[in-house]
Amino acid sequence: MTHPFDLTTTPTRAGEGRYALSLSPGWGQGRALFGGVLAAAAARGLTDAVGDPSRRLRSLTVHFCEPAAPGEAELQVETARAGRYVSHLRAQVLQGGRVTTFASATFGVDRDAPMSHLDAPDHGLGGPEDALEVPMGGEGFPEFTRHIQYRFAGTTLPYGGGEVAAVNLWMRLMEPRALDLPALVALLDAGPPALLSKATGPIPMSSMDLRVQLNGALPDEQLRPGRYVLLTSRCRWAGAGYADQDSALWSEGGVLLARCQQALAFFQRG
Repeated sequence: MTHPFDLTTTPTRAGEGRYALSLSPGWGQGRALFGGVLAAAAARGLTDAVGDPSRRLRSLTVHFCEPAAPGEAELQVETARAGRYVSHLRAQVLQGGRVTTFASATFGVDRDAPMSHLDAPDHGLGGPEDALEVPMGGEGFPEFTRHIQYRFAGTTLPYGGGEVAAVNLWMRLMEPRALDLPALVALLDAGPPALLSKATGPIPMSSMDLRVQLNGALPDEQLRPGRYVLLTSRCRWAGAGYADQDSALWSEGGVLLARCQQALAFFQRG
């Protein structure tokens, strides 16, 4: 049986550089479809267009232009340049002839390098068993959250009125599934915005764009079905109805999997 995540994020080839998408209901976020599934679908289409497993996805930038809705959509993918080691591609999701999402990606072959470096101190937040489970799939929460299990780590929570704009949470898919690259891309957009930890009540917010950086090969043994990943997010600036945040995604074993920079818009309730 096909996993619900795959049903809505797997493109079907429909011609040269063209794919059909069937965006399933049940993944809503307010009046729009959850941006994470659109980003995951774009990542799948871009990877398929590269057609070379040795060229890993290194960087993915996604812009959410207008709300997408459940139903049929088209994914268009184009190669800007394919060199000896690196390929650059772009993609866009269209619905009703309008662009809802566009993306660019860089793929690169592993190279022999004279050095390596990783500046990633331990997050110090313990494991998922130490975190507070919060059911988020009911009334008042985005529709897509019913597909994800959430456990909040650390001392900051959404609407906690705290001094630090940060949210840390362990996540896994509610219906077990391996956490491959498309799933990780979606989960990077699945947490509450970090700015909400300073709020004392609901504030409508939405992603405008996100930029994902991947750290090489994924540790498959740590991303088996049923495993959690930890998302650590912090807002560095907010004002004039916009905010930015930096996030990182970690495996249960403490491996830094990906980083993300995100721009968001927030609104007065009215």
